[in-house]
Amino acid sequence: MAVDEGLGATLTLSTSNFESSAKIISMTPDPITREVYNTSHLGTTTFHTKQGADLMDAGGVTIEFFHEGTEPPQTNTAETVTVTYPGADTIAASGICDSYTPPAAQIGQPMIASAHFTFTGAITFG
Repeated sequence: MAVDEGLGATLTLSTSNFESSAKIISMTPDPITREVYNTSHLGTTTFHTKQGADLMDAGGVTIEFFHEGTEPPQTNTAETVTVTYPGADTIAASGICDSYTPPAAQIGQPMIASAHFTFTGAITFG
């Protein structure tokens, strides 16, 4: 089986239209994490003991795009954020844009901006 490139991957937002005009160059999901607590006590020997928390953090996704006057949604309203990979695999979750980094202006370099969407609940993998 050939290794797939990201060419053809898409971003879909359920209510804003940022993704329809943005020229996206990368989408990088955050790790899905779970806190781990140290449960060691004075009677523990050899190695620490640990226990995972009940809840996981869904993370989010960072989008990099060419800055051409397009800005991500700047509202506190969650919308469905869907990343579709080549071959139709998807990651979808409710999310909000929690950060936007305007582009640097440099001679001979394209102006690239980034935005981060934090997932506000469970992730659906398709």
